[in-house]
Amino acid sequence: MTISQSRPQDLPRETVLSPDVDPHTGIIHCPLCGQTLEDVGTPLVPRRFLEADIDDDRQEIPVFGFRCENHRREDVIIPAPTDRAPESYTRVDARLDDRDGAVPVAVPNPVIDA
Repeated sequence: MTISQSRPQDLPRETVLSPDVDPHTGIIHCPLCGQTLEDVGTPLVPRRFLEADIDDDRQEIPVFGFRCENHRREDVIIPAPTDRAPESYTRVDARLDDRDGAVPVAVPNPVIDA
């Protein structure tokens, strides 16, 4: 099926992918388009991606990472490596769209402590 044949409203709205980190410079790139990601923040990730037992009713949980603005039809969220997260963040496991196993991501402590 090509994109022109598919119905965009039926495609997933968000994609959560592991970062593409340059081993020499440490610069993080979007794994889909190669854009350099510089504006780190706390994009919201659907709860289904996280494996942690979070005592919170929210359906979306903030994760320390990036949102690639290069994609029109979906939100591409790339969690930052956990070693770059501030001390006030806790490491939890997540299942990302491009990995088979669990990958650590950083979430704010108030979310975990709630």
